[in-house]
Amino acid sequence: ADPNLGIRRLHHGSTIHGLQLDDESRKCEATAYYHKDGPIGQVFGVYNARSTNMPVAVTGLGTGTLATYSVQHQQWDFYEIDPAIIRIASDPKLFTFLSNCTRGSYRVILGDARLKLREAPHGHYGVIVMDAFSSDSVPAHLLTSQALELYLTKLAPDGVLAFHISNRYLNLEPVLGGLARRAGLSAFIRRDEGNSVGKFPSWWVVMARNDAALGAIAGDSRWVRLQGDIVWTDDFSNILSLLR
Repeated sequence: ADPNLGIRRLHHGSTIHGLQLDDESRKCEATAYYHKDGPIGQVFGVYNARSTNMPVAVTGLGTGTLATYSVQHQQWDFYEIDPAIIRIASDPKLFTFLSNCTRGSYRVILGDARLKLREAPHGHYGVIVMDAFSSDSVPAHLLTSQALELYLTKLAPDGVLAFHISNRYLNLEPVLGGLARRAGLSAFIRRDEGNSVGKFPSWWVVMARNDAALGAIAGDSRWVRLQGDIVWTDDFSNILSLLR
């Protein structure tokens, strides 16, 4: 916690995985890479305006900030591999996004997201957020063509995949561009450099089976069609080729 700024942060090494404002009236504001004026805020603005209220999956719990986008009667599943992160995000003395800011229902599923996602019903999720790529050790097995096939089987026909790819060391854009092209998906990137108290610059990629599923995002000039031709598979990935 930083009492001078009224901000509580979660650090892992040199990477910040979330922050919460201490001001009681602002505790449920989405902050850091997840700010409502940023790319993922726009994604949930579009999604929650739909009449369907399908479940949401998030891979990578962090402080649970994304829970602030949940709406009534919406089920959220957070997939997290690290029990320590779950302990921190679930302790109201540390962070209250999960305990106080979730409007729907949620559960936290411990384990490797790719293995655990297999257990979800087909076509179950309206949005799948992949938020496991911001530190210097990127789980390559979540960025292969086989992984993308799995996500698509768990995604509703008009569902949206969102990838958080803000990373100081690696540029994941060419891989996601290659995967999307190979799978025949519509894919866009928004590089948001806006920086203010409680808001970080962030890069997000969205994918869907067609532009229509992305709603206003597909026609918004802040979102650019994703380019890239690198394809990783379960047999081949090369992190070094993506170093900045």
